[in-house]
Amino acid sequence: MPTLDLIYVLDVLNAMSDVEVALRDLYKACAEKWPSNAAFWNEISEAEDRHSLNMIRMTGIVSSKHEKFSLNRPSNEVAIRNFIKSINNTKERVVKGELDQKKALYLIKDMERSVLESKYKDFLTTNDIEYNTLVSAIVRETEDHNATINKKIAEMEKE
Repeated sequence: MPTLDLIYVLDVLNAMSDVEVALRDLYKACAEKWPSNAAFWNEISEAEDRHSLNMIRMTGIVSSKHEKFSLNRPSNEVAIRNFIKSINNTKERVVKGELDQKKALYLIKDMERSVLESKYKDFLTTNDIEYNTLVSAIVRETEDHNATINKKIAEMEKE
């Protein structure tokens, strides 16, 4: 991978890690705002923290073994940064009390779906087992978040 491409790839991976941190912080804010569901929010917050750490490890792997990777599906760092702004805006709305928990869940459901649709796993192609394992873990847990959030929404609809 040429140097310019490596810089681009590392920038995108760092931005993806920042998405995970922003989501973690949003879920922490939700846990504080709605303590009756703190366990729910803290669980997915902790998973986002793991995702961020995985992204940092993935960045290190790509950096040290860049010859084993090829760009498969380009990503737009500016779009990722705008997504982070949207997440942070939602967090501020939660903190200020502008959203009730149900509305926040619907917005978060859309955010988690956006993360899935960004197709982290398709960004780079490699046979590196450690990298692919980390990507698979993020995708699997994000799919689990989506299911957990849908379940929570269904529970709230019944109330």
